[in-house]
Amino acid sequence: EELRPLREGLERIVGHGEAKEALLLALVSQEHVYLEGPPGTAKTMLAELAAGLSALRFFCYQMHRDTRLSELVGDSVVVREAAGAEQPGGG
Repeated sequence: EELRPLREGLERIVGHGEAKEALLLALVSQEHVYLEGPPGTAKTMLAELAAGLSALRFFCYQMHRDTRLSELVGDSVVVREAAGAEQPGGG
């Protein structure tokens, strides 16, 4: 019942039933959404509309074939410690 305004608002875009349900599920569970598909199929419009209806900030990252993981999640640093090394905090 609480999702009715969101569901009705998303009906402004024709089709994309599975994507709309996935967006609603992501909003309820407070998770991220990755939409993939051919150009011109209303992916960005659907995401912008869902964010607007939910009073959330919209963020979009346009990926391409050369997109690196670090562009999405940042650089990661792996630190390897010697076996038996004392952990900070006495652990």
